[in-house]
Amino acid sequence: MFEGNKLEVLQKLELDILYQIDLLCKKHGLKYFLVGGTLLGAARHGGFIPWDDDIDIGMLRDDYDRFIEIAQKELECPYKVNTYKNNAEHHYYFIHVVNTRYSVKRLGSLDQRVENVWVDIYPYDGMPNNKVARYAYYYTLQVYNFLFHIGYFEKINLARPGRPLYQKLLLSVLKKIYRYINIDGSSWRRKFDNLLHTQCLEKSNYIFSPAGMGGTKEIFEKEDFIPMSKLEFEGKVCYVPNNYSRYLTKLYGDWMSPPKNKEVHPMEILFSDK
Repeated sequence: MFEGNKLEVLQKLELDILYQIDLLCKKHGLKYFLVGGTLLGAARHGGFIPWDDDIDIGMLRDDYDRFIEIAQKELECPYKVNTYKNNAEHHYYFIHVVNTRYSVKRLGSLDQRVENVWVDIYPYDGMPNNKVARYAYYYTLQVYNFLFHIGYFEKINLARPGRPLYQKLLLSVLKKIYRYINIDGSSWRRKFDNLLHTQCLEKSNYIFSPAGMGGTKEIFEKEDFIPMSKLEFEGKVCYVPNNYSRYLTKLYGDWMSPPKNKEVHPMEILFSDK
């Protein structure tokens, strides 16, 4: 068991996982970049947002797929990459790199489960250049994503920070009826993944996070990301989107002003050492 500030200890454990990811990426010429609240923390605080409890990074699709393959072979205990293909308990589409010695209890879902301390890694994909085709593609993905999540409704973090109002309202309705809906979430997740792999990022002028929470706000012109810039995060220089200010403004509005509502993931920090 750890003494002292548990949030600080959790952040240090997550930083250690990030360093393991960094080492593996440098060894194999892969690139990751800060996104979401982690990028916001780097730009506004030079590190973690003081109350933040996780690390979010992204990878371009080719690097993301290669990282999964390499990490499954080369990450050494206690570190591990969890994907929905190698871990039946991992329902998420995106991957976690975890420290298997330490855990937290997730409180935001109907299934209040224990998970290893993690770092999120999100894939970033291209989209059709034609506007009509792009939005047709995007909304088809949203249907697949919605059906996939209905199939795993008990595991959805209903209290996840940053959810748009429409999602909160929809989830409140589904909470009452999901037991009567029989959907194979894993089948729709596969369809979601297969559709994402039809796009070539090199030929696209757009880039987006299919697992992001921002809806169409997650669609960016590729020049806003590539070539990438760098920012310091907790003493480590990391890649970030080229126009990270535009990225942050699109997702958070006035991102330089700390919010009044300091949202965090609802969880109990256990730190039980296996």
